[in-house]
Amino acid sequence: MIKHAGLCGLLVVVSGLGLTQAEAAGNIVLTDGNGRQTSLEALKDVGEQSVSTGLSVGLGGSASVDWATSWGAPVRVTWDGFVGGVETTRTSTLDLGGQSVFSLTLGDTSGGSIALNTHSGAGGASADGQVLLHPASPDGASIVSSASSPSGSGSSVVQYAFTKTDTGGVFLALATDGDTPSAIAFGSYADEHGLNLIGAGDLGGTTLTRRNTGSFDTARSRILVSMPVGLDADWQISPLAGPVYQLIHATLESSVSLDPGEPALARAVLPTVTLSQSDASRLQYAGLVAGLDVERRLTDRLSMGLALSAGPARYWGTRSRQTDVTYAGLQTVNLSASQTGLDGNALMADISASLTYRWRPDMALHTEAGLGLLSTLSGEARPTGHDTTLMPRVALSFDMRF
Repeated sequence: MIKHAGLCGLLVVVSGLGLTQAEAAGNIVLTDGNGRQTSLEALKDVGEQSVSTGLSVGLGGSASVDWATSWGAPVRVTWDGFVGGVETTRTSTLDLGGQSVFSLTLGDTSGGSIALNTHSGAGGASADGQVLLHPASPDGASIVSSASSPSGSGSSVVQYAFTKTDTGGVFLALATDGDTPSAIAFGSYADEHGLNLIGAGDLGGTTLTRRNTGSFDTARSRILVSMPVGLDADWQISPLAGPVYQLIHATLESSVSLDPGEPALARAVLPTVTLSQSDASRLQYAGLVAGLDVERRLTDRLSMGLALSAGPARYWGTRSRQTDVTYAGLQTVNLSASQTGLDGNALMADISASLTYRWRPDMALHTEAGLGLLSTLSGEARPTGHDTTLMPRVALSFDMRF
């Protein structure tokens, strides 16, 4: 027979989660006016100025039934579940002032070539360039261009072009200013084999911005069977076990953008070039956990608890990865794309501490702080870029018994 039944009317969960891109892509080399070189990974931090945010708000609920038994201790069947999500954003920016050459490469760049020249002095400023991609192939492409501004002319030149191929294209941008005088040139080619992007000249005002974003959405449902056993008037221990199902959808995106600096008098804007990488996983976990729930009464109305559960799980799902380069307003070139199936074994665990204030025998306010864990034991499931995903939470709920 049913001895007691309970219901959690509303569960509000607030949590934070750090997301890390699984792999870096591309290599950046900066060369200053003295020929000193600095190397950076393209999809890693490239500056000191950064902003990082992340917040998760979710809703959940639970219900439990106590069944009387012939041996005295009741058997409690509890269902609980929640849904929630977290988003994180991190940006960093580097001004390329003081650098004379910039290069960004990814993959195999042997199929093309870039030649850039800039000059600025008493006579004014000039720039010219040539970009070739597979010149011996019917699908090849090339751009040749030049620009100049006489000294003190009060004029500037901004020009750029993009030529498409079946799988990519070539890009060339030039800007000159006769008053400063200054000149910059940018050349690039990209296809399914790789990307090459070079900038030269007076790079002051040109910025490199790296952005790393992540979203993590999850839903969990579990049914736990426990047997509360009173040790004395204040202590109660409940062995528990039951099945758990969890769904995770995680997306990690990293990008690095080159925003060329134009002359002050320019009436046109050079296109921003952005290399981006996306890694999306959709995973389902099904497992069986066992553990303990310990509760101690502090006063007639206030009690505290500690719960721990862990067990094996099986997961399955898909992982999609894509890398693109975008020439703003001109073209987006897909460098690589793949989708793979995932399956393997994992460890599920959860630990929580709680305080319950019961102002009436049938009503209580429940607060909880906990940490969920999913650890990949076999296979390639890494929804946050790591083998182990930690999910901290703080929850507030209203409980009612009837």
